[in-house]
Amino acid sequence: MFNSLRRLLEQLLTLIQIRLELISAEVSAEIRRVLRGVLWALLALLFAALGLLMAALTLVIALWEHDRLLVSLWVMGGFLTVSAISAFMVWRTLTKEPRLFSRTIDELRRDRDAIAQRRSSTHD
Repeated sequence: MFNSLRRLLEQLLTLIQIRLELISAEVSAEIRRVLRGVLWALLALLFAALGLLMAALTLVIALWEHDRLLVSLWVMGGFLTVSAISAFMVWRTLTKEPRLFSRTIDELRRDRDAIAQRRSSTHD
């Protein structure tokens, strides 16, 4: 009787340890994902602001000479391109990753199914 209880307690502690390790790994991954998204968002905002600055500078230069306008437009287009790529990376980061604790939830679901299957096989 005591051996059975001890084995049950050991298995329970092992399950708890594994679940805590999974949770900590998922929280760590989620923090990295959020920080990566924030970095890309800040980069997108920076280059969008620089693009707007270049648009304003282009407007000013357009009033003076013709050659400076073409160069300013190319520089502005480059900044806006980087801004668009950064915005796309933010969108992809936020929509592509699985939701928080999804792997832990799947593992707990498999454990529940395995326990239910053992119960049904012992009752048959």
